Amino acid sequence: MTDTNSRVEHDYLESYFYWKAWVKGEPEKFPGLQFPLTWAKWMNMLKGRGHSSCPICHQIGAYSYIDNAGNEHEVKCLCNVAQWTYRQDQMTQRWKDPYEQTTWGSIIPTDRFNSINGKSGADVKAATGLALSKLFYFATANDEKRWNLLRGTFGSGKSTMLKMVATELFPIATYVTAGLGMEYDGSGFTTKTLRNIIDNRMAFPFKFPTLASTNMSLDESDLISGKNPDDTRAIISRFLDPRYSDVHLLYQGDARRVGYQNIVKGEK
Repeated sequence: MTDTNSRVEHDYLESYFYWKAWVKGEPEKFPGLQFPLTWAKWMNMLKGRGHSSCPICHQIGAYSYIDNAGNEHEVKCLCNVAQWTYRQDQMTQRWKDPYEQTTWGSIIPTDRFNSINGKSGADVKAATGLALSKLFYFATANDEKRWNLLRGTFGSGKSTMLKMVATELFPIATYVTAGLGMEYDGSGFTTKTLRNIIDNRMAFPFKFPTLASTNMSLDESDLISGKNPDDTRAIISRFLDPRYSDVHLLYQGDARRVGYQNIVKGEK
């Protein structure tokens, strides 16, 4: 893979976000077209408007626009972006895990849940709110994308946050689960495979913006001590690299346990 190819893929990603903002902001200009964009939706729009070719670029493949500052930009046209999303979806079919489509209202920052690490309720709420705002920016903006790592205990909302991003970015995002250190055969195959994937993605970070969650300790002493397998520590180390990744420490306790305690008390 060359740097040129990586740049082209990044251009497609940027173009996807450009069109997403425009179509959602001015839907009357794009009757019959909705995001998340899929190839089927694009073809249906063409049929509905009686077009056999792209009505925007007329098969040129790119579209130029001038921003408010008078600068001219070129983005991939919707016809090419639709094809790109189809390719992305097809390439990741065998890796995807099923997940429930999740909205941004699924997690509300709160100080109700017991905190970990002795943090106050205000700290708990602020940390969750910051993580949500960063991930929302990641999922909706068209600027430079950064990797993100969520660290928190069971039930702190990590997986739900990732599902919200995957839902927002469908079909260009892939949601995958991996049981680090949980392999039954003891060979560490899953962890080694995941490490290879992360290494390849880090070679082209703008082509492959990546989010991950873990309940493992991120303390340097734990990473150095050999408490966890080498490949697992290597993966965590890569996600701690500030050149690529933002780390979010979620101090919120287990929301599921709070619900269980309410049931024990006879509360709804």
